[in-house]
Order: sequence, then C-alpha cells, then structure tokens
Amino acid sequence: MNKKIVFLGLLVSGAATAADFVGNVSFTLLTPITATEDNALSLGNIIAKSGDSCTVAPGSSTATGAACSAGGTVSSASFTVSGETGTSVNVAISGEDTSITDVTFTPDIGGVNSLSLGGTGSATLEVGGTVNITGASAPNGTQSLTYTLTLTY
Repeated sequence: MNKKIVFLGLLVSGAATAADFVGNVSFTLLTPITATEDNALSLGNIIAKSGDSCTVAPGSSTATGAACSAGGTVSSASFTVSGETGTSVNVAISGEDTSITDVTFTPDIGGVNSLSLGGTGSATLEVGGTVNITGASAPNGTQSLTYTLTLTY
C-alpha cells in the first residue's frame, strides 16, 4: 500500500510543475500575383526546312532567321504582372516544347529573372522565342506550342 501512495504522490507533484507559455507569430500577407497575357507571341510564317530557325526577341515585332517568311503576324508576347505594391517578383520560364514532330520551340524572357512591381503594383514582362525546324517531317499548317511562366515572391 505504501507503493501506491508514493506513486500517487509523484503524479501530483509532476502536475504541479506544469506551465503554459504563449509564443508570438508575425507575418505579412501579400497580394496574390496575377499575370494577364496582353499580347500573344506570334512568329508569323515559318518555312519548314530542316536546320533552319525563326526568332522573335522579347519586346520585338520582327522575326529573324532563315526559316522566317514574309506574312503573318509577328509580335512578342506581353504580360501585365500584378501583385503587392513595392515588391519584386521572381520570374522563370519553362524550357523547350517539342510536342510537334521535328519542331522545337524555346521561349525567351531576355535574361529577366525578377520584376519590380514599384508604386503601381504592376510591371510588364515581354516574352519572345525561337522555333527550330529539326527534321524533314515538320507538319505544314497552323501550329501552336506552349510555355509556362513561373512567378513567385
């Protein structure tokens, strides 16, 4: 019976030394980043000749390269990026799209890796790209490929 009393005494003494402590948490809520494509990237008419390419630089409306042909709409893409006023946004772009036989598209943001959203909370991002004809089986007709922009604080 003495063992039970000693054990009960240990439980009571352990509970008497417990204490609660309050910690603080701080953080800043930021406006979510959005991007609106104001103008789509278009490389115009391209001749499907193996080994040739056609490029539109970011911010340009001119296509250059042996595969470029007169005609069609040529323009770089333009995005309005919006978010928290006075912050910077990190910018990354996906790699090559090779989903069309014998065609490779490589997007280009001209070395931009961040945008300052300044006092308006927005900035413009220009995107260009290059289409390489990599083989003789590139299909004729209107084609569409994709790229992905990744924007983070």
